[in-house]
Amino acid sequence: MPVRITRIGPAPSRRVARATGTRQWADDGWNYAGPRAVGGASIEAAGGRRGGATIHHAPSAMLAGAQATMWKARHAYFNNGYIRRALDAIVTACCGAGPMTTPQHPDATVRAALSAHFGPWGLRCDADGGTDLAGLIAAILRDALRDGDVFVHLIPVQDGRRLLLRIVPSEAVDFAESRALPNGGQIVAGVEFDANGTRVAYWVREPDPSASFDSYRPARRILATDLLHVREILSAGQVRGLSRLAAALVRAGELDQLQDAALVGVKVSAMHLGVIVDPAGAASDPFDGPIAHAEPGTMIRLPGGLDVRWNAPAQVSQTAAFIASEIRAIATALGVPSFIVSGDLSEANFSSLRAGLQAFRAEIERLFYTMLVPQLLRPIWERWVTLSFLAGDLDDLGAPALDDLLPAEFLPPAQPWIDPKADIAAIREAMAAGIMSRRQAVASQGWNIEALDAEIAADRERERALGIGPFPIPANGQPAAEAPEITSDESPADDQEPET
Repeated sequence: MPVRITRIGPAPSRRVARATGTRQWADDGWNYAGPRAVGGASIEAAGGRRGGATIHHAPSAMLAGAQATMWKARHAYFNNGYIRRALDAIVTACCGAGPMTTPQHPDATVRAALSAHFGPWGLRCDADGGTDLAGLIAAILRDALRDGDVFVHLIPVQDGRRLLLRIVPSEAVDFAESRALPNGGQIVAGVEFDANGTRVAYWVREPDPSASFDSYRPARRILATDLLHVREILSAGQVRGLSRLAAALVRAGELDQLQDAALVGVKVSAMHLGVIVDPAGAASDPFDGPIAHAEPGTMIRLPGGLDVRWNAPAQVSQTAAFIASEIRAIATALGVPSFIVSGDLSEANFSSLRAGLQAFRAEIERLFYTMLVPQLLRPIWERWVTLSFLAGDLDDLGAPALDDLLPAEFLPPAQPWIDPKADIAAIREAMAAGIMSRRQAVASQGWNIEALDAEIAADRERERALGIGPFPIPANGQPAAEAPEITSDESPADDQEPET
């Protein structure tokens, strides 16, 4: 980590020095606050060492080790199958095919119109044109968990009439950009704070897409209202994020070495290696004359006094059990059930799968509602509504107030069931007992109740118009009766209503 010499006047900002590893001038002389002072080696994934290390100031320790941890986390994600599977499982559970945004305007017509406008925009919101809103959300969450944090630039185009989104990687907001400002504010690891400690801007070094190698470009100041900072909050006073993989990187690297050693041991033990021993040292050369090929049933005669000893390397006992234990430790550190990481369901049963998935779903809900919604989904929605409202794109809604258009509900994708019949029965019983509404039941499956009811009504109307229904719906767990078969010459009369 580079050490920067900074001259600060009276009452210097010690927070900047602690966070960035600078030397600051105080009344008593030079006070060094380098990486060792802020505990850079306390993040084991950054230094790769174990022991009795302590973390005295979590935000400083996180800043000191965040960048090195990010580099190692990226390498592990692209090269370690366990790490990649665990992280992808979290992203898939949180994002799926895309979270659902449900407007909360009191008028149902306005809600439907907002959804009708928002959906097409989400298909073309990527500034780079590589994916849609669902794909961007998944990529943002993956980068935030793997790298520690990620940024999203809200770009107004067409004179502010349209909003585009661009992902800004973590290293673009320079960790080394730290200094005190004349107005009483300060910049810490590329994040600018005002005199009150409020985030007001980010200093971004944008890469040059035409450059074949990294080059220095001056940082550009982007307002915090235009650059979303997505990270998992781990400590009070946290400035930048820390990779979720930090707790598992060291163990994952050691597990790789263990598996490599075990594989080499198996290869060595499979080698056909023999040693000819001559205790007296007087035997003739056994390789004089023709050499018989080793085939089944071949009898080979050695000169007197010679013996052959075959290699028998010691096998690592209980290697498979130990590797399974290490995989469970990695899965625990990442908050993922071990069978998802290992792919081994040989010892799983219904109870263990259900218990593991329940804890995993609780963790997914926490990430979704405490990280994705406040840091990403709600700001994107509110910015899109505001720009669309000011541009006049929502004039067909009948001139509602902007404040009434901003509230929205964000629903995570439905989680897969282990036993769909048992889970549906539990939902029905909860609704019958009055402890769950139908809206809650529909939301738990990742659907909007208005959209679902409209689709059901449209299906019934279509069936009624075609004379092919209504199809009987099973109730109380009873099997459904077969629907009557209607041939082309057996259609109901036009004036006859279908039976309901």
